[in-house]
Amino acid sequence: MTQSADAGPAGFVVQAGRDVNLRTGAPVTTRYRHQVKRIVPARLLDRDAELAELAAFCSGASPGGYQWWRAEAWAGKTALLSWFVLNPPPGVRVVSFFVTARLAGQANRTAFVSNVLEQLLTLVGEEKPQFLDPATSEAHLLGLLEEAAALCRERGERLVLVVDGLDEDQSVTAGPDSHSIAGLLPAHPAEGLRIVVAGRPDPPVPGDVPDDHPLRDGDVVRRLGLSEHARALRTEMERDLKSLLAGPDLGRTLLGLVVAAGGGLTADDLAELAHTGAWQVRDHLKTVSGRSFTRRDSDLNPGADPEVYLLAHEELQVTATEMLGPAGLAAHRAVLHDWAAGYRQRGWPAGTPEYLLRGYHTMLLAVEPDRAAALCADGARNERLFERTGGDSGALTQITATLDALVGAEVPDLVAIGRLAVHRDFLSDRNTHVPPAVAGVRVRMGQPRRGSALARSIPDPHRRALALVSAAEALVAEGHRDQAADLLDEAVETTGSIPDPERRSSVSAAVGVACAKAGDHDRAARIADSTPHHDHRNDVWTAVAVAAAKAGHHDRALEVARSIRDSFRRGPALGLIAVELAERGHDDQATHLLAEAERTALGIIDHYLRVVASTQVAVSWSDADRPDRAGELVDGAVRTARSIPDTHRRTLTCAPIAKALAKLGRSDEAVDAVRRIPDVDRWNPVLVSVARMLAAAGREAEAGRLLDDVEWTSRSITDPEERSASLVSVAGALAEAGHHDRAHDLLHEALLTARSIAGHRPDGPVVASAAVRLAEAGHHEQAGRMVDRALEFAHSDNRLNPLVSTLVSAAIAAERLGLGDHAADLLREAEEEVRRPGADSELVVASLAAIPIGWARIGHYDTAVRRAGAMPSAGREQALSGIACALVARGDHDRAVALVLHERRSDFYPEALAEVAQAMAAPGNRAGVEKLLDHLTGLARAEKPVHGSRILLWVARVLILIGNRGDAEDLVREMFDQLGSEDLRFIEHDMALLLSQVLADLGDHERALRIARGIAFGEDRAKALATLAEALAVAGRHDQAMRLVDEVPEADVLSNWRARNRIAEQIAAVSFLAGRCDQAAAAVRSVGGAENRCRALMRLAHAPVAPEHATQALRFAAQALRSEHWSTALDDLAAVSLPTLLAMAEEFTALAD
Repeated sequence: MTQSADAGPAGFVVQAGRDVNLRTGAPVTTRYRHQVKRIVPARLLDRDAELAELAAFCSGASPGGYQWWRAEAWAGKTALLSWFVLNPPPGVRVVSFFVTARLAGQANRTAFVSNVLEQLLTLVGEEKPQFLDPATSEAHLLGLLEEAAALCRERGERLVLVVDGLDEDQSVTAGPDSHSIAGLLPAHPAEGLRIVVAGRPDPPVPGDVPDDHPLRDGDVVRRLGLSEHARALRTEMERDLKSLLAGPDLGRTLLGLVVAAGGGLTADDLAELAHTGAWQVRDHLKTVSGRSFTRRDSDLNPGADPEVYLLAHEELQVTATEMLGPAGLAAHRAVLHDWAAGYRQRGWPAGTPEYLLRGYHTMLLAVEPDRAAALCADGARNERLFERTGGDSGALTQITATLDALVGAEVPDLVAIGRLAVHRDFLSDRNTHVPPAVAGVRVRMGQPRRGSALARSIPDPHRRALALVSAAEALVAEGHRDQAADLLDEAVETTGSIPDPERRSSVSAAVGVACAKAGDHDRAARIADSTPHHDHRNDVWTAVAVAAAKAGHHDRALEVARSIRDSFRRGPALGLIAVELAERGHDDQATHLLAEAERTALGIIDHYLRVVASTQVAVSWSDADRPDRAGELVDGAVRTARSIPDTHRRTLTCAPIAKALAKLGRSDEAVDAVRRIPDVDRWNPVLVSVARMLAAAGREAEAGRLLDDVEWTSRSITDPEERSASLVSVAGALAEAGHHDRAHDLLHEALLTARSIAGHRPDGPVVASAAVRLAEAGHHEQAGRMVDRALEFAHSDNRLNPLVSTLVSAAIAAERLGLGDHAADLLREAEEEVRRPGADSELVVASLAAIPIGWARIGHYDTAVRRAGAMPSAGREQALSGIACALVARGDHDRAVALVLHERRSDFYPEALAEVAQAMAAPGNRAGVEKLLDHLTGLARAEKPVHGSRILLWVARVLILIGNRGDAEDLVREMFDQLGSEDLRFIEHDMALLLSQVLADLGDHERALRIARGIAFGEDRAKALATLAEALAVAGRHDQAMRLVDEVPEADVLSNWRARNRIAEQIAAVSFLAGRCDQAAAAVRSVGGAENRCRALMRLAHAPVAPEHATQALRFAAQALRSEHWSTALDDLAAVSLPTLLAMAEEFTALAD
């Protein structure tokens, strides 16, 4: 029996338990499905029995979670499974992966994880966590498999994972630390999960598959008989391949290029590479060897750009690779490299072949990750990708895949990873402020792929979801509902990751409204039911009612509309349904319904809400061809608006009144209503709506003049984000009117404006701090450029604390660069900033302390002391201790001691004195330290026992630092003598923690443990135990430290998230110092917040571990740069890898320029 590839999925839309589109009997709708469509044959011949067996296994209740279809090459395994994936039985949800070497980068575990993860996330309605590394991606995938299986089971469905081509998995031979796809498949599938795999009998099951895994059980194997059709095709293809290899040079060259490239070259590409004509290439590939090659659409512009060539079967790729041999393959890759180099030297011009923007990277990633990294770090190529696709998602995807490969290397190249992280975040940052409406305008201009690409480039999930909705609604308006459904699936996935509940509810409603417009009423209804905010929920129900009316289901529409309890939305909803009735000729019913809508609106007590609802009903009267009733209702709304006493609420009525007046053709009055809005920046969106209504009424000239005015005023808006959004709204109106050229120009201007706004760029203080490190390391030119960037960012931010902090750090860097006068000027500027009128007093106090310390660090000590002396007492202690530490850092210990001893006691608390003493202890100035410690000891003995004991503990810690353990032990004994047993029981937790630390440093671990265990409050006890464990680990007592870690309470019993994170970081450090790398990684994963996890990884990266763990420390640093914005790791990079810091600074400043 012959089956057609056009057969569609069976079933209907069902509720998924959340805002998810689960169509029974359908593969999960993601971009990977398009790849399966490339693989599936046009017809499937004589496989009815196998399809029936697959359906029975996937749908039935039989035990066992695995089925392995095994057969030799050319049996038709891929044809069978690709057909099944696209045409599953009802009630079966399918996610799939096809291992294939014909498409570069699709034959390893990384590709499997990436593609299956995308499908599972879409199914459960979640977004991929940002910057997952390979290890956490695999754990995330396994967890999602269980979650998705449970979700399907709740709906009475079955989840099926299909993996074809296990024998082609290149992960098995990729290196000593590599792992196979088979090894990642669960040994005990979750309830309701079926796993179908296919492959040849050889090679055997990979070694990383456990002995008890079902894949080692022969009972799961199903033998697939050879298809006579496949056998005949194989004979023909192999004959063609041999003819090609034995024939003229052109044939061998074309074959070598296609195999080396991994597919993706067009006839023009092959002609350029083979130095021949494109017609000769086409003629050759469709005659002698036509059956050996197949063609597929362009990735970037399918149906418009030329098709690309690849070998027609997996085995042909294998056979051809063997025949060419390593030397032949390398020679053809060298041709590709030279070809790419030529385009790179020309700056990747507009005519750059698609392969060099897409497939070339995939090929490099599979064989030469270092070369792939250099390609991704080419800013000109990334710009060309943006121009070709309309967004940065393509470049970001390539960078992310390359980072995964580099991070997973045996010894990560931290410099290359750092450079790529800077490029990744540069591309992501510049899309932060892109207006979501841009995506829809792109679609209106006939550029749907560019619109969706731009939407996917927006990093913020809230804005990205709105952009996807914008593009989807535009696609619906253009009649492309299937494409809109795909984007709405993505929007649902993205919405789930919006952290703010209010925003998540709002965007969910927007998705629901778009679903209703797209005709997916059931899904929209489910979203309405699950939306928590009643206003948002009613917005969706309104859209569902209108969509039902448009579809001719008038009774259902009225039932839904009348069920809306909120009169503010029920009245307009009834009016919109009435318009649909009028358009279908049901005039009487429409009139009665409009009258009901009007009564509902006018019955609203709140005047503001009554005006808004009645103007919307007036528009419906106008659309139903009753302008008289519409005019009366609008005039009444105007009178009601004037009676609203609250100025703000009265102003809010101007926009709906203006839109209604425009609908009635009263454009002058509409414009006057808009200009009554006090905030001029809010005029433009309303005026654009007025222009749209005028254009729809055939008054194009008036609409055009109004849009001209809005365009002109948009450019005068000072806020760049609002200016960009305003220009986009004008472009959208122009695109709807068919003025695509002008819309294109405005859109380009709006994007340039939006991309110029600082997104999640590094804070000025972070960059300035890096500049200090670089200056101290002698990299003066790069440090100077970093100072310039830091000042630029700080001034654009204009917040007091970051600005002052940046100016102080920049001053220190300038002094290190020999620019003393400039450094002083920067500190004077900082002083002017804190004197700004209206500055918050608390922020001023917080900022003031940094300035005297800055003066000290650039060598102006007298100025520093004067500035500190003039400060309020709240910050004076911090400033003076900072000045003293700066003196110590400069080697002027005597002056530091003189300063702290000269100041009044009220200005220098013991902890601050101890801080100075510790700073002096580091370089080993024993005499100066002991002089200061004698002073501190005198202070302690003059205090009451508890407070005096605290000071003695600080002194003891410093004595230990300078190697004077005997005196430290004497002080601890003195402290115990001063404190009675009752005092010890009730000392504060921070003192107990300090005491346990000092005892641990002295080697008295048993007493330190008793103190730590005796702390009553669980959170404080956990802190003490974790800190003590870390002290033991640093002392080399690893086993004892790990035993102590087991006593630390579980994170979920700690209420303070900061404490949880701090303790998790300490446990990670203890584990790593003890050589327990896996436990250290697990502890880091428990840290809450991506930025905090990044910092925890960097802390491990410069931990004092044994030499055999140095590579693992490097891996932790690589994971940190992979997992979060590069600036988060900047402070620690100098201690980990100064070359990486320098490389990232160079890349960053080059991009910023």
